[in-house]
Amino acid sequence: SLEAYRAYIQGRGEYEGYRGAEARRSLEKAVSLDPEFAVAHLYLARALSSLNDYKARDESLEMARRLAARASEKERLYIEAEYAGTVRRDAAERRRRLEDLVARYPGEKDAHYELSYAYEVNREYSKALAGYEKTLALDPDFNAVLNRAALTFLRMGEPAKAVPYLERYAAINPDDPKPRDSIAQMLLLTGRLDDAAAKYKEVLAAYPDFTWSRSGLAYVHALQERYPDALGCFDEMVARAPAESVKATGRWLRA
Repeated sequence: SLEAYRAYIQGRGEYEGYRGAEARRSLEKAVSLDPEFAVAHLYLARALSSLNDYKARDESLEMARRLAARASEKERLYIEAEYAGTVRRDAAERRRRLEDLVARYPGEKDAHYELSYAYEVNREYSKALAGYEKTLALDPDFNAVLNRAALTFLRMGEPAKAVPYLERYAAINPDDPKPRDSIAQMLLLTGRLDDAAAKYKEVLAAYPDFTWSRSGLAYVHALQERYPDALGCFDEMVARAPAESVKATGRWLRA
């Protein structure tokens, strides 16, 4: 279904732009138009995960895995890797499957990115950064990679090396709140709490529904021992949440 494919492309772009609620709607449309669209079920699962709806996420991954034989080999490998890491909770198997994917498709930028992120999660930072650089060689404007490379340098205790990646990310996406949110996160992680609060407020002034910055600002206020302000952030997060699962997260954090 060409209409289903268009909905999938739209939903994938929304997911990659950190707009989980919009992605969910588009990808649900894709799989309703074509229930056997395996990779659309995979990205629907990812969108659901971004909304903290883990039960629905796992159901979508089960469907993707059931339909994987109908997908291309490359899509099947992505589905199997995601299923291994998310449903089976087997991070080592996920890495092995992604390493197989990269070996078979060395020009596949998403495979390099996902494998590099798996290394980052496992605290193999040098391997993660090497992989991120390979991904950027394939696509110098890959937003998620610029973001993850910066955060990896932060985790390594080298914030100065993170700044150029975030600046590139922000320059490429002047109307996107995510790179500015990441700059605020960098300020938070380096202990510059007043600067972090100011940056989060700047993001929220332009994008009041950007939940990540709302919870980040609450965390800064909590570290500053400004607890009424932190609670107010969580109240606002609940009020503006794009899904019931996000409301639940906001209430839990508030508690």
